[in-house]
Amino acid sequence: DSYKYYIQSRDGKYISPSEEYISSYRSSLVSEITIVEPSIIVSFGNRAASLLENLQLDETIPPRIINLPHFSGNAQDAIKKFFDFPHDKRFSIEDQAEQFAHYIINQIDK
Repeated sequence: DSYKYYIQSRDGKYISPSEEYISSYRSSLVSEITIVEPSIIVSFGNRAASLLENLQLDETIPPRIINLPHFSGNAQDAIKKFFDFPHDKRFSIEDQAEQFAHYIINQIDK
């Protein structure tokens, strides 16, 4: 997870983290990637993709990043668009999970 904490106000609204907070996320994520040495990273959502794109990794071969829409209720339009699913039809969670899995597996095989 690129952001280690989800910050919300008392009324449940998302609070964007400060640059100082994001910096701590970055250093934790770089440490995790350095330890694990993945060849592929699957990111979910624009925040994760943006953070990964801006990392300064000391690796000779950086991991390949596969970016997908965030798997959440708020991202349903983006998920349908990504998988070219009709906007006016119900896209069940089970069907979405299957599409995500197939996409990731197909990308790994490339």
